[in-house]
Amino acid sequence: MSGGLSDSSSSENGEVLKGYIPVGLWDIEPNSFLNFSLYIHFQVNQKLLLFRKKGEILEKEVFEKFKGRKLTTFYVQEAEREVFLKQSTSKFSKIINDESLSEDDKKHLIKEATENILTGLFTADYDEKKIEEVHKNAVGMVKEIIAEVADKKLSSIYDKIIDIINKNQSPLTAHSLNVSTFSVMFAMGLGFINKKSLTAIGVSGIVHDIGLFSIDAQLVEKYRYDESTLTAEELTTVMGHAEESVRLMRAKMKNVDEEVEKIIIQHHERPDGRGYPNQLTSTFIHHLGKIVSVANDFEKLVSGMGRQGKKMSPLAALDLMKAEFEAQISDGPESSKGAGKGAGKGAGKYDENIFFGIFNLIKR
Repeated sequence: MSGGLSDSSSSENGEVLKGYIPVGLWDIEPNSFLNFSLYIHFQVNQKLLLFRKKGEILEKEVFEKFKGRKLTTFYVQEAEREVFLKQSTSKFSKIINDESLSEDDKKHLIKEATENILTGLFTADYDEKKIEEVHKNAVGMVKEIIAEVADKKLSSIYDKIIDIINKNQSPLTAHSLNVSTFSVMFAMGLGFINKKSLTAIGVSGIVHDIGLFSIDAQLVEKYRYDESTLTAEELTTVMGHAEESVRLMRAKMKNVDEEVEKIIIQHHERPDGRGYPNQLTSTFIHHLGKIVSVANDFEKLVSGMGRQGKKMSPLAALDLMKAEFEAQISDGPESSKGAGKGAGKGAGKYDENIFFGIFNLIKR
């Protein structure tokens, strides 16, 4: 154990945090040996203090004390990011691969662990720089989770796609990585912990928009920020991007997973039958495609790609999505007018159970 807090360094202008990344209290397993050193930053005097050395333990009682005081942000050296990610995600693979646990117990434990990560990811007091770092951590966590628990064939595809996307830096590639990350997190929180499904939704989230690279860049810009400005012809062109994404995957890879294809093609379908490309209603839309649909819209709002034209906090984005969804839910003859066959009561842009399941995961 450390004999107490030791002063590591200080700075008047925040330079003290250079070379360190913010991590959430929720991402640290209490009562386990740390594979990295843990630091606390005090904003009042700009001091960065070493709290636990690598190889020491963060005790459960100390963990709970910090939790009670709402001190939930710690720091890890940038050089130890990968080590931190591996340790913080190991709990997921342990739960999923534990044959002594029932399916219900696994779902409960995964849901709890996912809620904790999402709480850290969406804490309202993060500034923009911290949010970027935490998002980067989340992407790394999902990559580690898939590497540990996934269907190995799909996991290999996931790694290849990640490498390609990282080499092609653009707002669309960042969007794809974030949608993949949110989709996997949301799926786990909702109880979808099948190894193949987790990898399928991770892969689908990454490639769901690659078809947009085949479309004129200026048109894609118009679509990304306000599709209401598109002409009928332009909208028809853009609406083909989901099918184009699948075509490109088939051209680049052998034996593309059928579940992945379905999720990609259906990520703009709506339970009320007003989506595209095939105007499917809820019954015919893949459940994981419904999750990617929510993650896709959510990511646009928090990244500033949405119609608001500016970045929104995660909680504000959720509130806006909820308000708009509730306003459009078809629960009577008038509001249901135009909804497709099989849409059912309560049909709107999203699947009601999935949307509110995600909403309650984050805003619990």
